[in-house]
Amino acid sequence: MDNERHDLPAEPPLLVGLDQRDRVKLRETLLRLLHHTAIVRDDPGCAEIYDWANLHRAWVREVAELIGYDVSFEEPFRLILCVPQEQGIVRRFTIEESCIAMVLWHDYDTALREGATRVCLTVKNLNDSFAAKLKGVKQPTRAGMKTALQVFHRHRLIRLSASEEFSDSTIEILHTLRLVMPFQQLDEWQKQAQLYVKTAPQESSLSGRGRR
Repeated sequence: MDNERHDLPAEPPLLVGLDQRDRVKLRETLLRLLHHTAIVRDDPGCAEIYDWANLHRAWVREVAELIGYDVSFEEPFRLILCVPQEQGIVRRFTIEESCIAMVLWHDYDTALREGATRVCLTVKNLNDSFAAKLKGVKQPTRAGMKTALQVFHRHRLIRLSASEEFSDSTIEILHTLRLVMPFQQLDEWQKQAQLYVKTAPQESSLSGRGRR
């Protein structure tokens, strides 16, 4: 009996218009977006890949969509954002991380309304703001705050500049945070804050503030 070969019909490459250089750039763009959530042009080493991706938006969007992500190009802020279609990045945060992100969002929004173009604060400032805005909620421990800020830094929601004394470390809040927590009005923020106040661990009357 003859061995017949049943070869599948050849299909053209999905990205037929890409040469090898563009394929490498596209791969690098998607890896950065999936790992960091955003590409910020002003970050060290990001200008070249940001410029390439900005010129090839259709390719980046199409491939990201195939694996379940939405990509948006926020040109006024020189950043590219990539978020899951089914589950927003904020839903992956712990309650503690979500509370810290809420406070950062409020501080950023307030500063922008007052005319700021760059919003920076220290970890000590953030702890004080947390206590004022989420009264009754247990403040993050030093380790909890550090972990949360490192997560936000990795996802390009903030830039964290570490200091020898952790409480003196500088946090620059990036516009990415406003995009992943898209409250339209302050009352929307207040409703969410009230929910966290009810559900987050409460500050014990016997415990002091979180370690800074």
